[in-house]
Amino acid sequence: MRAIFSALLLVALALGCDRKPEPLHTMSRPPAPQLAAGPGPIVEIPNALQATDVLVDVDGAKLTCAQADIEVGYRMNAMRTLPPPERAAWAKEQTLRHVLDQYVARFLLLRETERQNIIITPEEEEAGYNTVRAQLPPGKTLEDVLTNSPLGEAGMRAEFLTGLKINKLLGAIMTNEPPVPDEQLNQLCDNTRRARHILVKIDPTDMPQVKDEKKKKIEDLRRQLVEGADFAALARGHSDCQSRQEGGDLGLFPRGRMDPIFEKAAFSQKDNEIGAVVETRFGCHIIQVLPLDREKLHKLLAQELKSKQIASLVARLKAKAQIKYHPAVVPKPSGAPMNIPLPVPAASPIAPSDAP
Repeated sequence: MRAIFSALLLVALALGCDRKPEPLHTMSRPPAPQLAAGPGPIVEIPNALQATDVLVDVDGAKLTCAQADIEVGYRMNAMRTLPPPERAAWAKEQTLRHVLDQYVARFLLLRETERQNIIITPEEEEAGYNTVRAQLPPGKTLEDVLTNSPLGEAGMRAEFLTGLKINKLLGAIMTNEPPVPDEQLNQLCDNTRRARHILVKIDPTDMPQVKDEKKKKIEDLRRQLVEGADFAALARGHSDCQSRQEGGDLGLFPRGRMDPIFEKAAFSQKDNEIGAVVETRFGCHIIQVLPLDREKLHKLLAQELKSKQIASLVARLKAKAQIKYHPAVVPKPSGAPMNIPLPVPAASPIAPSDAP
């Protein structure tokens, strides 16, 4: 198997968690289960995939279901915030889509580097490692990450070198920074927020007295914030959301990503304001919207335009290749579910703190 971990996984592994990846397929599971594939109707699955089934074949390079399992599992575990249980199957399906797309693109781009005889000098390799070192969190070393990676140190170094070759290929093609229209940047700012929050989880099964106590707790926390308490410190000490590890910081999110009630509050508040307590299906939240960094958003848009250029190159390479997909994962129009078994476990590993 040609490993399909990108060089960026070095950082993802360092930031990841200790949860064990959950398989996409279940060898003993009976066929034709019903499952929700994200928003939309229930999807009928005719047959369970087997671990040895080839999901995609690119000119003889084959990715099996078992190999995709590993990649999807690690990508899911590296997520900053896990999806809620009712969207777990949909999230896995989208992740699998990305894995298949990137497997095909990676193979074709790597073959193009070989055709163009692109090589990486020792100086370029060391510069690449220095870039990764600068992104690692405190206490993590490059050597630790390489040694503890699923591929092993030698495998990860080889994969990293492959990533550098592909980056060099793309750099030679995209020599000019794509211009970002002001109108597009303004639209992104209008439809993006950065916020942090504190969540006090309220379970539907909580007794009325327990719910009242939790609501009193969130109101008391808000009072402390209004009086000048440190938001990050209170979030770390009291929030029931996984984001407490980041002081409640949820990072950037677009419209449509969060719970509708949460989103309405976040998009109506002023920067740095301590919002009124809002209640969603997860519980009660205190939200603080943080100022957007236009320069950072500009860079994100420029990266998106670069990605479109890369997609155009990959499309040209695909046109020259023989690509065969398993019937269950044949690419469909955007938003259409793949016909693949992605079970939501009865006992979901997603903790109540993983909200919103």
